[in-house]
Amino acid sequence: MPKTIPIALQDHLYGSGTTLCYLLKITTEAGVSFGMTSLQKSLTYDDGLGPLVYSAPIGLDQSTITTTGDMQVDNSEAVVLLANTGPVTPQMIEAGALDYATFVIYRVNWASLVTREHYIIQSGTTGAVKNRDGLSGVIELRGLPQKLKQTYNELYSITCRAVFGSQAGAEIYPCNFIADALWSSKSVATVDTVEPDRVFTSNTTATATGPNGALTFEPGIIRWLTGANANAVSEVETLAGVAITLRFPTWYPIVAADTFKIRPDCGKRFAEDCIAKYANYLNFRGEPLIPLGDESSQSAPGATLAIDLGIYRNEATAPAAPPP
Repeated sequence: MPKTIPIALQDHLYGSGTTLCYLLKITTEAGVSFGMTSLQKSLTYDDGLGPLVYSAPIGLDQSTITTTGDMQVDNSEAVVLLANTGPVTPQMIEAGALDYATFVIYRVNWASLVTREHYIIQSGTTGAVKNRDGLSGVIELRGLPQKLKQTYNELYSITCRAVFGSQAGAEIYPCNFIADALWSSKSVATVDTVEPDRVFTSNTTATATGPNGALTFEPGIIRWLTGANANAVSEVETLAGVAITLRFPTWYPIVAADTFKIRPDCGKRFAEDCIAKYANYLNFRGEPLIPLGDESSQSAPGATLAIDLGIYRNEATAPAAPPP
């Protein structure tokens, strides 16, 4: 595929000597951008979306890019140095802040930087970023055809398939509930001494109100804003007043004064969540009345609906349906 190269940059490429370098821009799912350069000094460049500092101290060692003309995925790797002072830290890698982000690689004339005077070497999404002994980070760079390798067909399910809070454009069949209004900002007051990576208290009690009244935070979601776990997302297991217990431990111990956002999540159930909590049943992306195969499926989410309707392959062993 031909590349569009600005005229001034094309003239420079035809010269007897060039002053070119690579710029790697990564934008996380949270909307934070990081810049890295293969040059020996940091520089600031505006790609048309605003100026960004491309750091040289962390470096950029880019492997050979594999490109094909048959819609195969273009693969390469970028190796960057990690530093506790940033901009890319071991904590960010462990927390998954750079996983599945979008990236673009520019080639520019570092001796004569002009806004939007670059050409694109590669763009796409990152894979899972690896931490090598806390010294370097290996970033898998996958080309745009990677998305064509994903399966987008939807299957039948008793529970909802939509991402809670997703809007039109994010999914083919989004949730359409405005979940952003449920977030509230808090900070850590105290941390449990036995499980400092899972149990803590917040400075104030988290509350949220939905269309049908007060909402619970079981399940709930926490997005860490500051501290060693910044940008990581945790699931809430229990919330009682200011006491919070996470479902899984965080990568790094939670520290008092760490800040975070918290909101209720959705259990993906038709009656209990979509109707009772969020009054969003018109956007339910599931089939709650799917007939179950036999009694062994009674423990599946939403199975009580099928039990109430007496939907069983073996009607002789089905429990009696409740009176109308």
